[in-house]
Amino acid sequence: RLLARFYPRSGRLDYASAAQIGFVLDAHGRLREELHATGWPIGIEYGYRYEGRTLALHPGDMLVLVTDGVYEASDLGPRGQFGLDRMLDTIRGVRDQPPAAIVEHLHQTICEHCRPQRPHDDVTAVILKIRHR
Repeated sequence: RLLARFYPRSGRLDYASAAQIGFVLDAHGRLREELHATGWPIGIEYGYRYEGRTLALHPGDMLVLVTDGVYEASDLGPRGQFGLDRMLDTIRGVRDQPPAAIVEHLHQTICEHCRPQRPHDDVTAVILKIRHR
Protein backbone atom coordinates (compact mmCIF):
# COMPACT_ATOMS: atom_id res chain seq x y z
CA ARG A 1 0.00 0.00 0.00
CA LEU A 2 1.00 3.56 -0.57
CA LEU A 3 -0.26 6.77 0.99
CA ALA A 4 0.53 9.99 -0.85
CA ARG A 5 -0.43 13.64 -0.68
CA PHE A 6 0.21 15.87 -3.68
CA TYR A 7 0.36 19.65 -3.40
CA PRO A 8 -0.41 20.98 -6.92
CA ARG A 9 0.71 24.56 -6.30
CA SER A 10 4.20 23.59 -5.16
CA GLY A 11 4.54 20.26 -6.97
CA ARG A 12 5.46 18.56 -3.69
CA LEU A 13 4.58 14.91 -3.17
CA ASP A 14 4.74 13.43 0.33
CA TYR A 15 4.45 9.66 0.52
CA ALA A 16 4.92 6.58 2.65
CA SER A 17 4.94 3.13 1.12
CA ALA A 18 4.35 -0.33 2.52
CA ALA A 19 6.42 -2.23 -0.06
CA GLN A 20 4.85 -0.46 -3.06
CA ILE A 21 7.03 1.21 -5.66
CA GLY A 22 6.53 4.02 -8.12
CA PHE A 23 8.32 5.98 -10.79
CA VAL A 24 8.58 9.54 -12.06
CA LEU A 25 9.14 9.92 -15.80
CA ASP A 26 10.11 13.28 -17.25
CA ALA A 27 8.40 14.89 -20.25
CA HIS A 28 10.57 12.82 -22.61
CA GLY A 29 9.79 9.52 -20.90
CA ARG A 30 13.14 9.23 -19.15
CA LEU A 31 13.18 7.77 -15.67
CA ARG A 32 13.79 10.71 -13.35
CA GLU A 33 13.08 9.15 -9.97
CA GLU A 34 12.11 5.85 -8.35
CA LEU A 35 9.83 5.83 -5.33
CA HIS A 36 11.16 3.08 -3.13
CA ALA A 37 9.25 1.41 -0.35
CA THR A 38 9.59 3.23 2.96
CA GLY A 39 8.66 0.23 5.06
CA TRP A 40 7.58 -3.39 5.23
CA PRO A 41 4.32 -4.78 3.86
CA ILE A 42 1.36 -4.05 6.11
CA GLY A 43 0.83 -6.68 8.79
CA ILE A 44 4.41 -7.90 9.17
CA GLU A 45 4.99 -6.12 12.46
CA TYR A 46 2.28 -4.72 14.72
CA GLY A 47 2.74 -1.01 15.35
CA TYR A 48 5.38 -0.55 12.65
CA ARG A 49 5.96 3.15 11.89
CA TYR A 50 6.49 4.08 8.27
CA GLU A 51 9.04 6.65 7.23
CA GLY A 52 7.72 9.44 5.01
CA ARG A 53 9.53 10.87 2.02
CA THR A 54 9.12 14.00 -0.08
CA LEU A 55 9.94 14.67 -3.68
CA ALA A 56 9.30 17.49 -6.14
CA LEU A 57 7.27 16.94 -9.29
CA HIS A 58 7.76 19.33 -12.19
CA PRO A 59 5.61 20.31 -15.18
CA GLY A 60 5.86 17.54 -17.76
CA ASP A 61 6.53 14.82 -15.16
CA MET A 62 4.41 11.70 -14.97
CA LEU A 63 3.96 9.89 -11.66
CA VAL A 64 3.44 6.14 -12.12
CA LEU A 65 2.18 4.11 -9.15
CA VAL A 66 1.60 0.38 -9.60
CA THR A 67 0.97 -2.75 -7.61
CA ASP A 68 3.32 -5.70 -8.00
CA GLY A 69 0.62 -7.46 -10.02
CA VAL A 70 1.50 -5.16 -12.92
CA TYR A 71 5.16 -6.07 -13.37
CA GLU A 72 4.87 -9.60 -11.96
CA ALA A 73 2.03 -10.55 -14.33
CA SER A 74 3.07 -13.78 -16.06
CA ASP A 75 1.93 -16.05 -18.85
CA LEU A 76 3.21 -18.99 -16.71
CA GLY A 77 5.24 -20.01 -19.74
CA PRO A 78 8.39 -19.08 -21.60
CA ARG A 79 7.68 -15.33 -21.74
CA GLY A 80 7.73 -15.11 -17.93
CA GLN A 81 6.89 -11.97 -16.02
CA PHE A 82 5.80 -8.74 -17.69
CA GLY A 83 8.63 -6.93 -15.89
CA LEU A 84 9.48 -3.36 -14.95
CA ASP A 85 11.30 -2.55 -18.19
CA ARG A 86 8.39 -3.70 -20.36
CA MET A 87 5.96 -1.83 -18.09
CA LEU A 88 7.90 1.43 -18.42
CA ASP A 89 8.37 0.96 -22.19
CA THR A 90 4.62 0.36 -22.58
CA ILE A 91 3.87 3.58 -20.69
CA ARG A 92 6.50 5.54 -22.63
CA GLY A 93 4.96 4.41 -25.90
CA VAL A 94 1.68 6.18 -25.11
CA ARG A 95 2.92 8.92 -22.76
CA ASP A 96 1.21 11.64 -24.81
CA GLN A 97 -2.22 10.10 -24.11
CA PRO A 98 -4.44 11.09 -21.16
CA PRO A 99 -3.73 9.17 -17.93
CA ALA A 100 -6.88 7.02 -18.21
CA ALA A 101 -5.88 5.94 -21.73
CA ILE A 102 -2.35 5.08 -20.55
CA VAL A 103 -3.73 2.91 -17.74
CA GLU A 104 -6.16 1.18 -20.14
CA HIS A 105 -3.39 0.51 -22.67
CA LEU A 106 -1.13 -0.87 -19.94
CA HIS A 107 -3.90 -3.16 -18.70
CA GLN A 108 -4.67 -4.45 -22.21
CA THR A 109 -0.97 -5.08 -22.88
CA ILE A 110 -0.62 -7.03 -19.62
CA CYS A 111 -3.71 -9.12 -20.40
CA GLU A 112 -2.32 -9.92 -23.87
CA HIS A 113 0.99 -10.93 -22.26
CA CYS A 114 -0.78 -13.31 -19.86
CA ARG A 115 -3.01 -15.01 -22.44
CA PRO A 116 -4.53 -17.54 -22.34
CA GLN A 117 -4.62 -17.03 -18.56
CA ARG A 118 -5.78 -13.92 -16.80
CA PRO A 119 -3.39 -12.07 -14.50
CA HIS A 120 -3.18 -13.98 -11.20
CA ASP A 121 -2.88 -10.86 -9.03
CA ASP A 122 -4.46 -7.42 -8.98
CA VAL A 123 -3.28 -5.18 -11.82
CA THR A 124 -3.60 -1.66 -10.45
CA ALA A 125 -1.97 1.47 -11.85
CA VAL A 126 -2.37 5.19 -11.13
CA ILE A 127 -0.96 7.77 -13.51
CA LEU A 128 -0.67 11.45 -12.57
CA LYS A 129 0.55 13.96 -15.15
CA ILE A 130 1.93 17.25 -13.93
CA ARG A 131 0.85 19.94 -16.38
CA HIS A 132 1.71 23.27 -14.74
CA ARG A 133 1.83 25.02 -11.39
